Amino acid sequence: MAKRKPVIDIEDCTRLIEKRRYRDAVYAFEEILDKLIEAKKSPRGSQVAKELKKLVTAIEDSFKRSYYESDSNRTSSVSRLSARSAGKARTKYAN
Repeated sequence: MAKRKPVIDIEDCTRLIEKRRYRDAVYAFEEILDKLIEAKKSPRGSQVAKELKKLVTAIEDSFKRSYYESDSNRTSSVSRLSARSAGKARTKYAN
């Protein structure tokens, strides 16, 4: 049995979000919405909701990934700063 194509295809949007190309993702989503508005046959609400859920999940995953990367960078910077401070303190008291 052939798999039915979703009423709105947000795969391009989710790929762009994964690549952190948010502006392009927004433009792609606007095009999808325009096509949806111009469509002669309205899709079922549940089908649209499923596709939108995929989009929201992709955005959430991307934000989490960005947060954890920035948090790990911040932690390593603090560790390096602490190590430098500790090294200076040892040198100061060693003399």
